[in-house]
Amino acid sequence: MDAENENAVQQTPAPIGGAPGRPLSIDIIIPVYNALDQVRECIKSVVAHRDDLVNVIVVNDASHPHVGEWLDAEHAGTIRCTIIHKEQNEGYLKAINQGLELSKADIVICQNSDTIIFENFFDIVRALFQSDPKIAVINPVSVWANWTRIPFPSGHTVFSLADRLWRANGLSVRDIQNASGFCFAVRGEALLRLGSFDPVYDPGYWEETDFCMKVLDAGLRVVCAPGLFVFHHGWSSFGADARNMNMEKNERIFRSRWGEQFSALEKWFKFNDPLRGLKNELACTDSAVDNVYARSAAADGLSVLYILPSLAHYGGIISVIQVVNRLVMQGVRANIAVTKAGDKSVLRYCACYFNPLFFENEAELIQNCPQVDVVVATHWTTAYSAIKLTNVGKAKRAAYFVQDYEPDFHTDDPMRARLAEATYKLISDRICKTSWLKEKLDAYGGDTEIIPIGLNTDIFADYRQPRENLVLTMARPSSARRNWPTALKAFRILAEIRPDIALGVYGSNFKPGELPPSITSYGLLESASSVARMLNRAKVLLDASTFQGFGRPGLEAIACGVAPVLTKNGGITSYAKHMHNALLINPFDVGEIVTSICRIIDDEPLYERLRTNGKGLSANYTLDREGAQTRVFLERVLRNG
Repeated sequence: MDAENENAVQQTPAPIGGAPGRPLSIDIIIPVYNALDQVRECIKSVVAHRDDLVNVIVVNDASHPHVGEWLDAEHAGTIRCTIIHKEQNEGYLKAINQGLELSKADIVICQNSDTIIFENFFDIVRALFQSDPKIAVINPVSVWANWTRIPFPSGHTVFSLADRLWRANGLSVRDIQNASGFCFAVRGEALLRLGSFDPVYDPGYWEETDFCMKVLDAGLRVVCAPGLFVFHHGWSSFGADARNMNMEKNERIFRSRWGEQFSALEKWFKFNDPLRGLKNELACTDSAVDNVYARSAAADGLSVLYILPSLAHYGGIISVIQVVNRLVMQGVRANIAVTKAGDKSVLRYCACYFNPLFFENEAELIQNCPQVDVVVATHWTTAYSAIKLTNVGKAKRAAYFVQDYEPDFHTDDPMRARLAEATYKLISDRICKTSWLKEKLDAYGGDTEIIPIGLNTDIFADYRQPRENLVLTMARPSSARRNWPTALKAFRILAEIRPDIALGVYGSNFKPGELPPSITSYGLLESASSVARMLNRAKVLLDASTFQGFGRPGLEAIACGVAPVLTKNGGITSYAKHMHNALLINPFDVGEIVTSICRIIDDEPLYERLRTNGKGLSANYTLDREGAQTRVFLERVLRNG
């Protein structure tokens, strides 16, 4: 046995009651603050994998009302589940310590709400504690952690990575000395001996490192389990400014206590990282060979690969990421292939349960793409790649997620327009989002199915907080059909005639000096939660696009309780109804845009009627429904091939 695995124990977790002595009880404490989409997946995974000796303690730290309502509706009264609702937000540390006060278990796990656990998690934790009474703290590995952070190999999903790590490392442990708080498993006896987390680190950060130093001072062990993977999205509660401020303040406190000892540990870790070999192995994974599809010959179920031309903060790309997320969580071996990486930060727009396959160009994609059941084109250029993959036998069938009528994008380039149009005849199995687009595609024959767009209704919701007299617009000057010049003209007029209205824009690529002082730029909002928070401040959203294939911003606004002013052109009318839940305008009529915005601001009964009629609309456009309908469609494509 090599030095790295000298602490290995049996390679399968002991079943409940099968280990020496009585089975160990576990309390898992989950502090919750907003981010309901991640909370839902976290608690779902915990409930799915727990047993009769696992108690769940959820501390709701004054989240938005819809979060507490979901917790009560889903889990209030559930056996072995305690839900604590706090009236005021007091921060992570007080929430954890409140949970610890209730715990009397043999093992206590402090679990962030933006995590997911996997099969045998609790049995593995028990077996590791039973392997050595000196183990006081156990940390899993994750793609977002401090000393136990590992790379997320290209092509893997969270499930395939968890399986790979377990198979390779089993129940081995390695002394890591410092554990991250995202999933912090503590022996109950150590808590009784050393106390809970020091409240001096309120509201959070560095408290778990302080506890680890106490553990080491007591002659006990802090270990990492390289075979135990827990997905952690990271930084879902604190905003960036608050996070940095808290980290800096608490680091000063920590180093005033443990500076010399911790500096020695940092030096040791730099030269002797116990996980270096594993990290290097995962970082060097060949995406063409070792990925989510590597075991496809033996694995059950559907394998699907979507092709994107690039990554960027565009609605269409976010739509693809979200539907692949849902497919992964519904048991499909799904992923994305990208032929030009672009802006990878879009993968953190929401919790992302896979890491795409990246290729330098189409030729490398065709040569190195893994075998899949169905390959899905997402843009007219990728349709040709999808056909080539089926022709060389890399995919059994091709499908097409048509997001817009793309020939219209190339009215100044007839050749590209014809190439875009030709793809609708090349791939006969197609998905679109609106009847407007389906009618266009039906002219080319084949089978086009409408699967409504998926909206993250856990995030895009009305937080029921006071609204500012704020009008927002989303701008992308590089895209002509977003009609930014017209929106800017309307905002300039509003700034002149209605100084009582605050005007804001979120987006990117503005020209220097383009925005007057009367218009606030909120920049590129890089996460769904940041967009939803902004919408929950506003009364009106303007989308002056020349046309919308679907119009995600308008639906997001309605879900957040905003009264929107939207273009009347395109598929947006599948949900936006004039004078019912929105005001629809001619996007080329600046006067009509200005009048419509002022009308909503000034006519309180109209404003409330539009908001009231919009309530419940988003229930028809959930991510789960989109994922389930997409899976059924793709299974049918494969079956009929």
